[in-house]
Amino acid sequence: MKHQALFVLAGLALATSAQAADLSVAVGADYSDSGFQGTASQRPLTNEGNSRWTGYIDFRHPILLLPNVNLQRSDFSTSAPGISHDLDVYDLTFYYRPFELDLLSIDFGLDLRRYDGDFNGQGYTHDQALAYLGAESSLPGTGLGVFGDARYGAWNGEESHDWRLGVSYTLNPQDSLQLKLRGGYRNARFDYDEAGQAFNQRMDGWFMGAEIRY
Repeated sequence: MKHQALFVLAGLALATSAQAADLSVAVGADYSDSGFQGTASQRPLTNEGNSRWTGYIDFRHPILLLPNVNLQRSDFSTSAPGISHDLDVYDLTFYYRPFELDLLSIDFGLDLRRYDGDFNGQGYTHDQALAYLGAESSLPGTGLGVFGDARYGAWNGEESHDWRLGVSYTLNPQDSLQLKLRGGYRNARFDYDEAGQAFNQRMDGWFMGAEIRY
């Protein structure tokens, strides 16, 4: 039994070292000029177009039993006459990639979301757990690709979703340090009660950005 256990451990070590090239870290940012509408405490919040930024860091590794990790921050602040709502949305996503080929990869996992807001000078935080699904496809030898991801959760009268579809172009797909340009469309809805207020807001618009992966 001891020899069998040592054999298994040695096999796992060799498999991990053989897949070490799969270890990667990416940082990226997206810019959008998106519309925003909805209500806060039954008062209308509407903007035709606001400059918004999303930044993220993504960590992938070859250990099968442990999830990959993505941390994202989005600015969804908005305002209306007599109303100011500063809102940062943080997403900590744990995901697995059970299917990965040269043409297609699929991710699924759990997203822990925090709304960090300030409504007319009153700060608050609100937490939600969302299901996560992502996919990416590329055309070998061209650097061109398409991607999409979605987060969704509904419970206790609250419902939130956040999804993106886009295209990408990797300038140096064969290098260990890759630069990817990306753009697409994003649609998000936030529905929750916090700090004695009811927030029901929607955002949608086109985005463009870049990502560096090593």
